[in-house]
Amino acid sequence: MSTPTFLWQIGQVQNLPNKIRELRMDYIPDLTYIDHWPDSARYISAMHDYYWDGPSTLQPVPPLPPYLEYLDLYANLLDTLRDIPPTLRELKMDRNRLDYFPVLPNELRHLNIRGNLVPSIPSLPDSLRYLDVGGLNPFPSLPPFHLCWSSSTAPTSTPCRNSRPSHPHCRHQHHRHKHGLLSLRTALGHFVERIHRTGMHP
Repeated sequence: MSTPTFLWQIGQVQNLPNKIRELRMDYIPDLTYIDHWPDSARYISAMHDYYWDGPSTLQPVPPLPPYLEYLDLYANLLDTLRDIPPTLRELKMDRNRLDYFPVLPNELRHLNIRGNLVPSIPSLPDSLRYLDVGGLNPFPSLPPFHLCWSSSTAPTSTPCRNSRPSHPHCRHQHHRHKHGLLSLRTALGHFVERIHRTGMHP
């Protein structure tokens, strides 16, 4: 009688079929190798729990699928992330060791790189709605960003590129900032939100 292999004992994953659209491989402590991600994948989650299982040995990860929309590689202690596909909308790389970050796609809406080693953050796309850069050591320089909406239909509208009180549209929408504020989490905490709620633009 053969000894059963449990999911948490899997060490290598190979030959995944190219029809998988959603792939969840969270909290597999012995996972050390994935030969490739299916090109068909739109959703990939491979979170690790280093508090219980120790450092992850999944290094490096394969090239990302060309039409990927969601990626969560929490706490895998990765120091490298390959090119990000232009279709990606949510990227969660918190608790890794990234010291370099590739160019962000124009359609990205959610970015979490908390607890990494990146010295600087690349240019943020206008589509971004959520940003978490807390716990970065050392804290990097943030690229220019703006929180003024060009329409009262926020937060689904496009951010205004002229976020200043002197800009006519900004003056008109300024009192509505608290309703259209970008969901922005940084190590600055709520200070950024407080600035825009009180009318103090940078």
